[in-house]
Amino acid sequence: MTREAIGSYLGMKIETVSRIFTRLVEQGMVKVNRRHVHILDPVALIRRVGQFEAVPAMALLSWS
Repeated sequence: MTREAIGSYLGMKIETVSRIFTRLVEQGMVKVNRRHVHILDPVALIRRVGQFEAVPAMALLSWS
C-alpha cells in the first residue's frame, strides 16, 4: 500500500502520512523500506495508536 493510499484510507494528506512515518521510524517503532513497513515494536505502536481514537489500531497493524 502506498503512502498516498494509506492517506486516502485514513483521510489524511500524503505529507501527514510521511511525517507520521518519519516520527515512527525515529522512535524505533517501525522500519520503512520502499513500499514495506516492518513493525519493530508492536506494543509501543499499539500504545501510540491508542492515543488517537479516530484511527483504528487494526488499520495500522494491517499495513504491509
